[in-house]
Amino acid sequence: PGYVPPAGTVFPQASGAPTVGPVVLPKLSLRTFGEKFLPPVEEPTSLIEQLKKFLRNVPEVVLVTFPYAFFSLLLIGALALLVEVWFQAKRLRATKLLIARQEAVAKERDTFWHLAANYLRAPITLMVGGVELLSDDKFPGVAKLQLLSANLQTKVGAIMGRIEDSKSLQDIARPKAEAPKRVLSLVRFWAPVVAVGMLAVAMNVVATSYRNINLGLINLGMQVMIFVIVSLLLYWVLGALGVVKSKRKQAEALLKRQAASLDGARSEFIAQSATDLDKDLAQLQHELDGLHAKAATGKAAVGTATAMAIVSEGAHRLRDLIDSFELLVAAQNNKLGELSPQNARTDLHSIVSGALVPLQPVITEKHLTIHTGTMNNMVVPGNSLLLNQVVGSVLANAVAFSPAGSTIELGLKQAKGSVQLVVTNQGTPISKDEISHVFSPLTKADGYDGLQLDHDGLGVNLYIDKLIMEHLGGGIHVASSATKGTTMTMHWPTQAAG
Repeated sequence: PGYVPPAGTVFPQASGAPTVGPVVLPKLSLRTFGEKFLPPVEEPTSLIEQLKKFLRNVPEVVLVTFPYAFFSLLLIGALALLVEVWFQAKRLRATKLLIARQEAVAKERDTFWHLAANYLRAPITLMVGGVELLSDDKFPGVAKLQLLSANLQTKVGAIMGRIEDSKSLQDIARPKAEAPKRVLSLVRFWAPVVAVGMLAVAMNVVATSYRNINLGLINLGMQVMIFVIVSLLLYWVLGALGVVKSKRKQAEALLKRQAASLDGARSEFIAQSATDLDKDLAQLQHELDGLHAKAATGKAAVGTATAMAIVSEGAHRLRDLIDSFELLVAAQNNKLGELSPQNARTDLHSIVSGALVPLQPVITEKHLTIHTGTMNNMVVPGNSLLLNQVVGSVLANAVAFSPAGSTIELGLKQAKGSVQLVVTNQGTPISKDEISHVFSPLTKADGYDGLQLDHDGLGVNLYIDKLIMEHLGGGIHVASSATKGTTMTMHWPTQAAG
């Protein structure tokens, strides 16, 4: 039983049995096999039929909770917008802090430029007084000197008048805030609310009409309440987002106006002080040199040398102020690269030696000793213009604040990764609080406020020095104590120095 002989097998015939041919088994095709042994294949149905089948197979609990899932999606969207409100509010706070800081800078700027104008008045007054002492009877150059000094005095008066009349940042009109759009007019509000509402209603209709599920009034009431609460939350969040964005844009526009006002006022002052005064000052210096030549040959009137010394001192102070203003604006506007090429290199030893030359009269008068130690030739980044400013101002401060008969230590050395110039004087030590802002504008080298007109100096040199050293890839630091004195350390990177 169960044995199936191969096709074409010939069985022996019994004696007397009729003769028959070979037994051949029927062939079974793949289609016949499928029809006989496999279940019938259902024909593909339409999308609606498939959806009906899906809804028939969805568990009742899942079908009833579908509306709550849609409400959850709407709630997630509202919370995401709430996060955006938080970020916009954070940006608004940051912008307001910048506005407050810039207003403080503006107040400081106004004070600085008013003070700077008064400092311009001092050398002009000195020059005019010296010129009045000169006799204009014999030398026409003296008359021209008087004319040039009068012109300078007039221009300084005009500069001071413009500064007095300049608007502060507080007078800048605030940009008009753009009114936020009404939330009820936003597609961003209605699109998700309507979509979620329609989907919730559709699922409830399917549950009650197609599956005959009794949802209950409590369930329907809960759905309506949650839908209304989430919609109101979305409404409030979109309203808050519009208000915060409007305030942020207004604050950023005000900040931009303030920045433009600061740059404009500063540039205007420098353009007047440098351009208007520079030409007349150069002519005055030329005439003054001519008078010096005449005085040297004995052709000048008696007492002319003293008067010319007064005029020269005024011209020198005015030149220093104008140069400081030009460097200050260049440093604050990242234009130091225009004054010093990137590949400029200078021997620091020669800079130090040159900076000590104009200080020799004061050094001699105060009986100071300059101990230079080992001063090797070292090349550092920067050209002579920038390095003379930094090294010259540091050495001038050391000489000015050193007590009579003391020693100033100068050290030029190569430390790990940098070239250092160290200048130490034995003057009155600077307190820790004063050191913390000694490199701020309007602060003097001894920590005094630059607003004190009875104290020499405008209080911008160290601030300019700091900006220059940072531009050159180095830095400048100060340390002070009662035992070791006050030390200024300037350092340049050796890699940049080559």
